[in-house]
Amino acid sequence: MPTNLEKLKHIGVGSLVDLEILTPTSSKRVKTELVGLLDKQFIILNYPNAKRLPAASDYLRDGVMVVVRALIEGSGGQVIAFRQQIMSVASHPAKLVFINFPKQVQLFALRSQTRIPTLLPAKLKLSDDRVLEGLIKDISLTGVMFDIRGDQQAEGIKDMQCT
Repeated sequence: MPTNLEKLKHIGVGSLVDLEILTPTSSKRVKTELVGLLDKQFIILNYPNAKRLPAASDYLRDGVMVVVRALIEGSGGQVIAFRQQIMSVASHPAKLVFINFPKQVQLFALRSQTRIPTLLPAKLKLSDDRVLEGLIKDISLTGVMFDIRGDQQAEGIKDMQCT
């Protein structure tokens, strides 16, 4: 069975990660950043700030089980996830969370097709004859990501036919 551990190296330093803290009765999810990893030893995350997780010290302690999820850079939309225990919480020189290195990770595809990044200026003509200017940011077999330029009115365009 593939462990996919090599994929952990594709999470960029500073990347946003979703940290789910598992408690006996529920779970708490918080966003934080990857600081780094030491292969086969531990993964280091930034300690979530108080706005993101009030009373974090009640939840983030040695031995607590967590689920870490992150987007893999350049993967065409894959999320990596693993479950592991907190090894240690450091407070000096910065507050950091050390997590035991996982034995295996799971991969989940976010998209059915690969997206090709672009920066193509374009105009989007809606079925109500409005025209929006912007950029096509990526293209896939099933569509495009269109970034509307400036403060143009884009209300009510979800599921609207366009060219």
